[in-house]
Amino acid sequence: MASYHEHLHRITDRLSPALLRLARDISLHDSLFVTVTVAEQRGEVEMQLRCGDNETGYYDLVVAYRGVRLLDPPAERLVALLQSQNPEILYDEIDVLRSGYEHRFLLYPYSELVLQFGGIELQQTRVESRSVGIKEAPTCLVI
Repeated sequence: MASYHEHLHRITDRLSPALLRLARDISLHDSLFVTVTVAEQRGEVEMQLRCGDNETGYYDLVVAYRGVRLLDPPAERLVALLQSQNPEILYDEIDVLRSGYEHRFLLYPYSELVLQFGGIELQQTRVESRSVGIKEAPTCLVI
């Protein structure tokens, strides 16, 4: 983990303000997927995540990835994974590529998610608790 923080420090000047905020100020640890929308033709992926903890409070974070060039696993497999296992995010890392960015996730039960993209937008909204409005599996849409 220390080496990732050192790497993050080295790439800070190449991150957009939204990516820097996501990498430094927002913890996705133990976050739940609420909704995931994949618009393959437009190269967009939008994820609504339930983030936070008992100490700091809970909020929904909408992460809208633009210019998505890689989604691994592909959309249909991602939907199947999310709806069958309803995973939580254990850990995530943001990196800089020659052209754009990469966001890597380690999920529990153990699987991975990788997105390569051109930019992101973030929107954060406070919620009452971790479980309010959470279904057994996230709502997923591929358009």
